[in-house]
Amino acid sequence: MGFDEFYINQVRDSNKIEDVVSGYVRLKKSGQNQIGLCPFHNEKTPSFNVSQSKQIFKCFGCQEGGDVIGFVRLMENLSFPDAVKYLAEKQGIPLPSEQIGTSIPTQDNSQLLSLMEVAQEYFSESLRSNSKASSYLAQRKISEETIERFGLGYAPPGNRFLRMLKLKDLPEPLALKCGLIKKSDGGQAYDNFRERITIPIRDSSGRVIAFGGRGLGQTVPKYLNSPDTVLYKKSFHLFALDLARHEIRRRECVILVEGYFDCIVPFQAGFRNIVASLGTSLTRHQIKLLRRYTRQVVLSYDSDEAGLKAAHRCIELLMEGGLRVNVVQFPEESDPDTFINKYGSKAFREALMKSLPGIDFVLDLCIAQHRDAFGPRGKPEIVEQVSSLLKQIENRIERSEYVSRVASRLQISPELVLQQLRRFRSRKTPKLQYLAKYQIEVRPAEAILLHALMDPEMGPRLKPLVDSDLIKGLATQKIFEKLLELWEKERQPDILSLRDGMEDKPGVDLLENISLNASFQTQNETIILESIRSLKKLQLDEEKRRIRQEIKIEEKSNASSPLIDELLEKLQNVEHNRILLDQREELA
Repeated sequence: MGFDEFYINQVRDSNKIEDVVSGYVRLKKSGQNQIGLCPFHNEKTPSFNVSQSKQIFKCFGCQEGGDVIGFVRLMENLSFPDAVKYLAEKQGIPLPSEQIGTSIPTQDNSQLLSLMEVAQEYFSESLRSNSKASSYLAQRKISEETIERFGLGYAPPGNRFLRMLKLKDLPEPLALKCGLIKKSDGGQAYDNFRERITIPIRDSSGRVIAFGGRGLGQTVPKYLNSPDTVLYKKSFHLFALDLARHEIRRRECVILVEGYFDCIVPFQAGFRNIVASLGTSLTRHQIKLLRRYTRQVVLSYDSDEAGLKAAHRCIELLMEGGLRVNVVQFPEESDPDTFINKYGSKAFREALMKSLPGIDFVLDLCIAQHRDAFGPRGKPEIVEQVSSLLKQIENRIERSEYVSRVASRLQISPELVLQQLRRFRSRKTPKLQYLAKYQIEVRPAEAILLHALMDPEMGPRLKPLVDSDLIKGLATQKIFEKLLELWEKERQPDILSLRDGMEDKPGVDLLENISLNASFQTQNETIILESIRSLKKLQLDEEKRRIRQEIKIEEKSNASSPLIDELLEKLQNVEHNRILLDQREELA
């Protein structure tokens, strides 16, 4: 049994959508709404709207929309009950007790999350009691405070975690589902993490969803990660984002590294806007995650050949995702961890300040790696590689500046670079057509009347004028029907109650689009009554068209049919009513 309506409304009313959204998206005032860059798709012109008065959000680019609960569900990848609990906890609202007839739904991940916390506590305790593991972290200059902050632990050898599960009577299938234990080909269960420093991986809310493990001694592989599970898909998460996200937003920049300790050591040194890509190639999902917090990325990858190649791949992906990119360059064979331990935090900060724009970095890299960079074959090949980045720059002045830089470095005319770039930009890639099937034309009269019917004062007075004939066949018919149904139940309609009652996605999108269109939000009674008259005219015109079609059909089959006379009489009555409506200056 789920949360009741009263509790959901209490949570929703206690969390103002503009406050919650502004924790993820930079908003600015625009008329009655606030706008920003959508966190759910790549865009460079803001189409993401938040309505303070209606407590909803809507992106007119990708058509995502909803209330504050829906926003949190999308941003944090939560189920509906988990999103309600998340928002309740933010406001200190206690969960409903089972004694009063409500309970938390069982179809969520609470048991798995609880087991992950048990594992975290077990690994932390094991670290405190193991001198070898503690010495390893001390050698890497990891402080007690950092160990506590990141929740570092130790997984002992053997199957001690599995034994602990049995002693506490904890379900083995859940541990298997979480990736904490595995089974051999013979079906024998064993600990997944053994003789390793454990590094908890948390979601952006701070809940442990997986672990990374750094082997001690000759343990292979050196690093071991949790497999993808119900809780965790590595391509969707970033290490330490839960700790760094507020600082990322404050500084309007994120430092992106590859490994756990490349993130932990700089964080300890005071660089709190840093995350790691969980030992995998950067994915588009991770880039979308970064876009929620910033548009500026500083890549701080290893300086070996593999690190340089990874940086090159990442730059193109990040720029394609609408992010600006700079690259930190370290001495050969250095990474952020070893660099800070050798040269200190001041040198690391200076390296960040001297970071190269992504295009400059790629250009330098291509020139350094090409056998004949300045020869007749090398120059066009390098321009080809760099053009894939240049095409991502929307600002013409900025793009022109980089074109000049590339031309100067390669000692060629800027026009040659521009020609190559035009060829690149003309290679049109298919763009996602967001919700074309939902882009239904709505007449201004429909939208104005819908807004008026949601008004607590005007709604009851207008309701008798809106009957089934008036709204029949309109794109908004289902919305009107739900609105009138709420008035019949003596419930004040609003956008949230209407959304909750709509079953089809196109109807919900249509409702949100109308609600956030300020040009239709009028309280002028004359305009509202004129909208009703306009819709009446529309219905009479439609009735005339239908009757004339029936007359044509009947004349073809039987020219002397008595039904024709009846239809002609109906048509005359409809035309008479249409003329009266045109002549009438206001509705009774």
